[in-house]
Amino acid sequence: MSSTRRRAASVVVRLLVSISLVGLALSSVDTEQAFDHLVGAQWSWIGGALFAYLLCILAASSRWWLLLRDLGSTVGLAAVFEHTMVGLLFNL
Repeated sequence: MSSTRRRAASVVVRLLVSISLVGLALSSVDTEQAFDHLVGAQWSWIGGALFAYLLCILAASSRWWLLLRDLGSTVGLAAVFEHTMVGLLFNL
């Protein structure tokens, strides 16, 4: 199998697994009640919380980047941020 085909198959499998897991998670949610909560939410608080969370992720990425830099690595902060996000995804 060529690498392009393998990559395409990998993307399809990951999408199917993701859609299945989201469907499984949402199957036990009362969508009407969830929608009512979203409509009544104070978006300024949600935006502030997301901004604070982003700052925490940036702080964690910066710590990893500084550690890697002290060890002689030339990895950029953006790449470290991406890897930190992947690590956080798997910690869910």
